[in-house]
Amino acid sequence: DRQSLANKLPRPAPAKQPFSPEKAMDGPGIVQVSRKVFAAIFVVFVVSALWLVLVGDFGGISAHLREGNSDSLMISESLPPRTHQPKTRSTAVFLELGAHNGDWTKKKCDSFSALVQFGGKESAVSFERWSIERYRCVMFDASPLHHERRKKVAKKCGCIYMNAIVSTRDNSMAPFQVSNIRGGVGSSIYKNGTYTPASLLNQTIVAEVNIGRWITENIDPNAHVWVRMDIEGAEYNVMRKLINTGVACKYFDVLEFEGHAMYNPKTHHMRPVDVVLPWLLRECGVDVRFESYYGTKRRDRSVLHAWPKEDKCRPGVCPLLYEPIAEITA
Repeated sequence: DRQSLANKLPRPAPAKQPFSPEKAMDGPGIVQVSRKVFAAIFVVFVVSALWLVLVGDFGGISAHLREGNSDSLMISESLPPRTHQPKTRSTAVFLELGAHNGDWTKKKCDSFSALVQFGGKESAVSFERWSIERYRCVMFDASPLHHERRKKVAKKCGCIYMNAIVSTRDNSMAPFQVSNIRGGVGSSIYKNGTYTPASLLNQTIVAEVNIGRWITENIDPNAHVWVRMDIEGAEYNVMRKLINTGVACKYFDVLEFEGHAMYNPKTHHMRPVDVVLPWLLRECGVDVRFESYYGTKRRDRSVLHAWPKEDKCRPGVCPLLYEPIAEITA
């Protein structure tokens, strides 16, 4: 019959539907394959990135660090640590920047010798809390005055004596104003100051040492470092560099800092730094002992005589310029 004949005839193939990307992604098998492919690509990317950083040269950074050129990349290395690392070694370093006649260094090594040999009470207060067994001492000064005396102190105490002034520059020479007042007191890189008037000084050319670089290359950061800084006005630029590069916080335990802002018109505007500096270094554990001869305890008449007349900030008027800044309280 007709129905049976129709069933025996071949049926036409269904018409092809146009390709649809949306429908093509609907199948569960395709979705599973896509996820696997994506996961594989991600794993390959991660492994390749790690291999490049650890072994290869990722954009030249690895080679840059291997060659020691890390100033612009290892940013964290230039930031001061929040606190001192535990001091584990038993060496003290006495670093006198601006040694003049070497008396400060001589007193330190004499005190240490008294502690070791005779158990001196005064020296025990200074050194026993550090459990010191040995010390190193280094003096920096380039004034021709007291040169021979500094050499004798260095020989007696076993110190290193650097006949140079401390600076922030490498391998350079600089004019130095040698004062003829009171045995050379106030000799400085700056002329026309309280102790360096043009009529009473001799200018000489001296070597400069980048003190930050010298410390990092020659001082063990685990040693107990006691610094005396008396460099007649140059202390402000030097300390800014030591703080910004992290040297002060990493190396210094005690800093005896003598301020000279009011000794020369060129440094008068540095006056606020005197009280801010101890506050900044207190955060990283440096014991700052500020001194000046224009404060509330010691007053140098020569400095007071040269004080700017327009500056009315004497101790009774501007007390905040005469005491280190206190912490902010709640």
